[in-house]
Amino acid sequence: MNFKYYNWKNNPDLIIAIAAYLIIGFILINNYQYIINSDGISYISIAKHYLNGDFANAINGYWSPLFSWLLIPFLLSSSDKVQLLFSTKVLALILGFFNIIGIYFLADKLNFDIKLKAGTLATSILLNLYFAFNFITPDLLVVCILIFYLNFLLDRRYSHSLSMGFLTGFTGALAFLSKSYMFFFFLVHFILTNLYYGLKFPLRRRKIIKNLILGLTVFFIISGVWIGAISDKYDKFTIGTAGYYNYAIAGPDSKGHPMYYAGLLKPPEDCVYSVWEDPSYLPIQNWSPFESKENFLYQLKIIWNNFIDFLNIIELFSIFSMLILFMAGFLAFKSSNNSIKDRFRILLLTILIYSGGYCLIFLEIRYLWFVNVLLVLLGFLVVKTTSEEFSISKRFYNVLILILCLSFIISPLIGLYQSSYSGSKVPIVAEDLKELGVKGNIASNNNWESSVYLAYYLDTKYYGQTNTSLSKDLGEELRRNDIKYYLIWGNSPLTNISGFEDMNYYQTDNLKVYYSKGV
Repeated sequence: MNFKYYNWKNNPDLIIAIAAYLIIGFILINNYQYIINSDGISYISIAKHYLNGDFANAINGYWSPLFSWLLIPFLLSSSDKVQLLFSTKVLALILGFFNIIGIYFLADKLNFDIKLKAGTLATSILLNLYFAFNFITPDLLVVCILIFYLNFLLDRRYSHSLSMGFLTGFTGALAFLSKSYMFFFFLVHFILTNLYYGLKFPLRRRKIIKNLILGLTVFFIISGVWIGAISDKYDKFTIGTAGYYNYAIAGPDSKGHPMYYAGLLKPPEDCVYSVWEDPSYLPIQNWSPFESKENFLYQLKIIWNNFIDFLNIIELFSIFSMLILFMAGFLAFKSSNNSIKDRFRILLLTILIYSGGYCLIFLEIRYLWFVNVLLVLLGFLVVKTTSEEFSISKRFYNVLILILCLSFIISPLIGLYQSSYSGSKVPIVAEDLKELGVKGNIASNNNWESSVYLAYYLDTKYYGQTNTSLSKDLGEELRRNDIKYYLIWGNSPLTNISGFEDMNYYQTDNLKVYYSKGV
């Protein structure tokens, strides 16, 4: 479907859905304006580097750049930390806006009737609100880009027009600039899909091959610029350091993230909040499943555990997820409509490749947001196909749509409810500390995430958690790292630190602050 010549007036359902999404979004946005996460802090900090022209620190092998680039205009209009967090939610709402449009286009390509489109749009509104408000990450951006990538790939003109090859390559490159994992996903998925098209439509094979070559060329040209930039920074060829780091963290001898056990870690530059701005420099131990039999078996264990996690995650999204995948697989081979078979096969192949890559390392719920959207489309496509091929009554057809739609919206509704007003206490604590003059390097005994959040609001550097087993004299270690304030979370037995005094005029239920006069 051509976005430029799309007749919006004849599609009031889409206009109503977008209006409802934006109205609900801006009504609810204040409930989620304080939600913060350490990844989001890094993206915000990197965006500041770009805005200030500090490209040496802005170019980062772990955090892909596109999300930070999109944040730059919001930095220009944000006067304080809370307002900047608010602007990240506005950006996410904008991404959700385009995502709903892309999902609608896909529903149109799947020949959904008005009822199926209504169910898809209703589900998409709540899904995108949940995606937008709960995390500051590029995962929603990835979903949005990949939805349009699938639109171009599934377009009926794909095997006739070279413009489709350019657009798929371009969106693939944007996906890579959003998250380095997309480099491998795009290459595998794009090549395999074109091979499928070439075998399926031999008379159009020459044009399909041209689209494949053109798409890969555009992808490598755009991606190559970024790969060259980060490879120059780290003095070695790399498409990104996130995969290397995360794979090492999942290793058999790994203790987890170094921030939790390695003691104080100085941020790499004076202008960053913590070492998490570039985990590429953190001390980690690389490993390979081919080094030994034990490592290979451990890799198989990782894959199996992640596969179980995958099943659990999609079942949390909808109790019908497994049934949808089973029915989609059945109809991909047994449907009497060859065009429908192709749609099922490509969507299932997409889920397999996308999820399979993550299963090699580890899974988080937000990694599967794209899969959630595809499950919605597959679910309604299953209803459509079975109603056409097995003569389902109109009443039962309507009931199936309603039940499926309800199953999809329960999870995002619960997520929105549980995260409402989350993080609202952190800026209050930070403001209290500011009024007491807290300014300077900080460290903590634990609670790394909350300490980073305070560092963000205080606009200071956080050196991480101390490890008392690594130092006989905690006070000396703190002074050696120029730590001005030491945060003790919870009921810690530490009450006497040499050279540090208890700020007994500031203490909450779970936080006590020590300060050093000598720093």
